[in-house]
Amino acid sequence: MKWRRVCILAGVMLLFGLLISAISPTAKDEYVDTKKYKKRAPYIVGLSNVSPANAFKIAMVEEFKAEADKLKKSGVIKEYYITDAGGAIAKQIADIEDLMAKGVDLLLVTATSPSAISPVVEKAVERGIVVVTFDNVVDTPKVTVKLAGNQEKLGGSMMEWLCKELRGKGKIVMLGGIPGTSSAVRRWNGAEEVLKKYPGIQVVGTAWVDWAFDKGKAAMENFLAANPVLDGVWTDGGGSAQGALTACMEAGRIVPVTGTASNGFLKLWSQLKSKGFKSYSVTEPPYCSVVALELGLKVLRGEKVKRVVEMPLEIVTNDNVDRLVRFDLSDIFWVHTKLSDEKLRELWGTKK
Repeated sequence: MKWRRVCILAGVMLLFGLLISAISPTAKDEYVDTKKYKKRAPYIVGLSNVSPANAFKIAMVEEFKAEADKLKKSGVIKEYYITDAGGAIAKQIADIEDLMAKGVDLLLVTATSPSAISPVVEKAVERGIVVVTFDNVVDTPKVTVKLAGNQEKLGGSMMEWLCKELRGKGKIVMLGGIPGTSSAVRRWNGAEEVLKKYPGIQVVGTAWVDWAFDKGKAAMENFLAANPVLDGVWTDGGGSAQGALTACMEAGRIVPVTGTASNGFLKLWSQLKSKGFKSYSVTEPPYCSVVALELGLKVLRGEKVKRVVEMPLEIVTNDNVDRLVRFDLSDIFWVHTKLSDEKLRELWGTKK
């Protein structure tokens, strides 16, 4: 009996140890040991991007470039590089290898796959490079800093709004983002978790549309043709929301559509408000790239930085949509920005 107790105690202690080792590398209250990274400016910075597959990714890079250019002029950054993996895992691995060869001090990564690029990211960390993963985060706990919006909350809160707007009953469709990316999967999971509370909500169609306008519109057209009754649309993207809502308008079947805060979606939303249209938007803003850059530079300066940082989410409702929408800028502009108005007009003025 005594031996059995010893075995049980040992097993519990082993399990506890495993749990602690699994949790501690990314514990939210843990800080980076910045002493081993601290060095004098100027720094070489690399941004490894998934792909400019949608307007958000384009805006994210523009936000980074504007901030990096300012820091280059002030002497904080010596040089910076931006790579585009085109959505291909092998290309992103090669991109990161190339950035390491260029001698980057700071590597910012938004991942094609949360797990597949972990080995090359770990190699960068082992070489003493500060690695900040953001947007689509890398799985490995060995990165220096993880900047992550609560993607489950993002997807779940929009589904919660939709279910309540429909009073817990109705037929909806779900349009997801880029399949396999961590943010798309986590948003979808958050939405599905909410759906468990609403048995009266029936999902009659699902599609992955890369958060893109054309794919969102095409998918919605198919769902409208196949379903004489549709009561709402959950999507976690701006372009896909604009595409879905456009399809609904063309079919004369306007229903509530959620989405993130791209200008094209907000334009339609604002215009349809007088006809009773309602929506709810939760967005991880594209200036997350700037926040990632700031965190990485703090590490290089030896300042206090947490290993896991939550990126605040931005919310749009019927109450503030008219204040945020910009009819003088193109559809692909993202309304939550750190860019100057002059830069916004240069990049997304309607004359373009």
